[in-house]
Amino acid sequence: MISAIGELDGIQYLRGIAAMMVLLFHVQVQLYRLGYDGAWPSGLLGGIDIFYVISGFIMWSTTIERAENGPLDFWRRRIVRIVPLYWIVTGFVVIVLLSAPHMTQSSRFDLSHVASSFLFVGHPHPLTGRVEPLLIPGWTLNHEMFFYLIFGLFLLVPARIRLVGMLSALAGLVVCGRLLAPPAQSVAAFYTSNMLLEFGFGVLLGALAVQGAGMKHARLAQGWVLLAIGAIMMAFPPVGHMLPGVVVRGLPAVMIVAGVLVVEAHRGLHRSRLLAGLGDASYSIYLSHMITLSASSQLWRAMGLPTDAVGLGVYVPVAALLALAGGWFLYVGVERPLSRRLRAPVRVRTQVASPEKSA
Repeated sequence: MISAIGELDGIQYLRGIAAMMVLLFHVQVQLYRLGYDGAWPSGLLGGIDIFYVISGFIMWSTTIERAENGPLDFWRRRIVRIVPLYWIVTGFVVIVLLSAPHMTQSSRFDLSHVASSFLFVGHPHPLTGRVEPLLIPGWTLNHEMFFYLIFGLFLLVPARIRLVGMLSALAGLVVCGRLLAPPAQSVAAFYTSNMLLEFGFGVLLGALAVQGAGMKHARLAQGWVLLAIGAIMMAFPPVGHMLPGVVVRGLPAVMIVAGVLVVEAHRGLHRSRLLAGLGDASYSIYLSHMITLSASSQLWRAMGLPTDAVGLGVYVPVAALLALAGGWFLYVGVERPLSRRLRAPVRVRTQVASPEKSA
């Protein structure tokens, strides 16, 4: 991936790692359906927070040199990147709901819910009551699209106040949420979530990275320390805490992303084709993994495979590998050729290769 600060292999690696964290976190849902009710590493959910910080970072660092193109160009690029594959996977879920509803374990057809899912608008799920689209992992994309709307609008303001204005807007939304205290599972609560601050953290990292020597101001050892502390904090969240997610997972996510950026600025990262490939396929893995995991648990039960401790110990890696393979095939067979076709006209018109690969 290329940005205003050069090659960013580390960010691509983090995308792949974050996608695998979310995938493994959601294995717990299928384990529960197979009879397991024990503990599961909650820190894996932090993959979402890493995605949010990365998104803010990439949006700032890849638009800083072409902000003069304005919000319409920015939004068009994001739509081309995000929407087509999301619509394809969501359409697949709709087809399954209409043709074989017995195969779904966590969805029900509701026209207004389906419409809002395609439009990236927050809407209560007809079964869970949470603000989730038909493709449940897509709730983060509803946040993403909201962030893109805000980000694009701030491309209209003078560059000297753009950063402060954007951070203030995100913080203002969160403050409004705290003051108004809407019901926890309401649309208003969704759009004033403290997770919006994580986009701002990423934007701030992007601004720091593109100024002067950027992340080289910090030492290589400091980068590794940041990365290690962030990873430990995310892997072992405090037990029984009452802290918001932006503190428990968001701050470690910032430390992880910042640490990787510092290490890479000092050329301290080794090249990894595996992690680069995971990063390339991270969006496809993220969108498809819950579908594949659901199918794997249903197949496991239909085949009468064991659900004792040994059986579930076998199920976990099998299900994870199947979900990973499903995401990879979706990337190779659909996302990559579709992206190349849709981006070709953009390159011709702008004469600049689009650098984003945001999930």
